[in-house]
Amino acid sequence: MVRPPLSVRQDPERLEAFQAVREGVPEGARRVLVEWCDAAFRADTDPPYAVKIRLFEISRDEPVPDYVASASGYWEQFLRTDDDLLLDAIDFVLQWSGKEPRARLAFLLRESRSNYRVAQGDDGHWELQRTYSDEMIALAEATAGQTGRAAEHLRISWSKIAGRHPDPDKACWDAAKAVEVAAKPIISPNDATATLGRMIGEMGKHPERWECELTPVESIQRIVDMMRIVWQEGRRHGNEDEPIGVSPEAAEIVVQTAVVLANWFESGFVRRVST
Repeated sequence: MVRPPLSVRQDPERLEAFQAVREGVPEGARRVLVEWCDAAFRADTDPPYAVKIRLFEISRDEPVPDYVASASGYWEQFLRTDDDLLLDAIDFVLQWSGKEPRARLAFLLRESRSNYRVAQGDDGHWELQRTYSDEMIALAEATAGQTGRAAEHLRISWSKIAGRHPDPDKACWDAAKAVEVAAKPIISPNDATATLGRMIGEMGKHPERWECELTPVESIQRIVDMMRIVWQEGRRHGNEDEPIGVSPEAAEIVVQTAVVLANWFESGFVRRVST
């Protein structure tokens, strides 16, 4: 991380504020992020710059002034006018950006203590995502990077809670499905119709049938409690079109809990007692 200036290093309060994560566009990084975004729009001619601008208009459902799209230099000025516009433009153009530009953007965001990072979304495209602790990000990427339906649900869930346009209901629903898929081979391997709710009931009723690396029965009950958090927030009573109404804050807890649970079930940390 960039070294704090001398005046900041000498003041503990200012140093703490300097090292804190910054919401939106960090003031000191605005110029360089605008320059990165402008270069990214112009770098690849497939699609051409003008086409990217029009596609950006469609994605945002908001027109870009004609003079901005046609005259050289005005795009940079336009991007400086609104932080949300700049972040949306960066998020949009990332899908065409190569490895080196992505790495440079990731470096700029990290060094400016931005609350965004560069990551792959559920559709495989690169996007801006809100950042979390290094440990949680590593666990989420390792678990969601696997093959199979549980990992697929986790990728969708994480993107829907961490992306520029979050969908807490969708994030929680897919988080619940991820845990359900990951837990089924351990809890109900012979029941193709087992739901997460039914598996929670089974583990809660007979905790002695499962084990983990921690203190036996008490730890299984804690795992059941974690599963119940995901299930209660993520269920739709069988109707995917019915809103759940989860707050963004609650959805973050659900998704992070689901990442941990899916990892535990798929790694063998939680397993059936051998007979």
